[in-house]
Amino acid sequence: SGGRLVASVETVHARAQAADGEDFLTLREYEVGDDLRRVHWRSTARVGELMIRQDEAQWRARSIVVLDTRPGGHDARSFETAVEATASIVDRLTRMRRRVEVLASNGQSLGAPTARAGWAVMDRLATIEPGGEDRLAGLLTSLRTHRSAALVVAVVGSLGAVELDALGALTAHGTVVMVATRAGTEPPPALVMWSGLVAVDASRTPFPTAWNQAMTRWHLAPPPRSAHSRSPR
Repeated sequence: SGGRLVASVETVHARAQAADGEDFLTLREYEVGDDLRRVHWRSTARVGELMIRQDEAQWRARSIVVLDTRPGGHDARSFETAVEATASIVDRLTRMRRRVEVLASNGQSLGAPTARAGWAVMDRLATIEPGGEDRLAGLLTSLRTHRSAALVVAVVGSLGAVELDALGALTAHGTVVMVATRAGTEPPPALVMWSGLVAVDASRTPFPTAWNQAMTRWHLAPPPRSAHSRSPR
């Protein structure tokens, strides 16, 4: 569900060499969560799709998707959008054979799907309802020390300053994407500028379109100004 996120999940399994002489394992089409610094522009120009240099370590990179289930964080529409967006992201990551863990904001694990066994998570997402304790800020903070991940995607409703700060802090350890499904949840521009947090506003625009637009802006934007940030460009 959720539609096409920039490119298909088909990969090009061929050893290649970058223009600068750097060897890498494969070339494949861009997928959700990819580090855009690894775009291979010569191949992109040739095939007309964003092509990614893929090495083995990145292929196995771990990802965490957090779904905001706080009752006060959503209205009916924003929660439905959040669930659909989560399902779309998890489906793409699973098809990419990324190691992915799905968490609810109350700390509950919704599963760790694989390419062969991802339906259990989708079944849980199909029946999930808002509820549980509000542990979102603590969960995001815990990801810094207890769950190392190259990519964190937080699909959220409304957020306060504490949750936004926790998301910004995670960018020092990897790529962080905030998918906002409720209007008025835009992060402060200063946070984006200094941390490199990638903001996707799916509150007014269909999620796939909002995602693709945000990834394009992210690629074209200058690097974050924070000296300690490792968020890729």
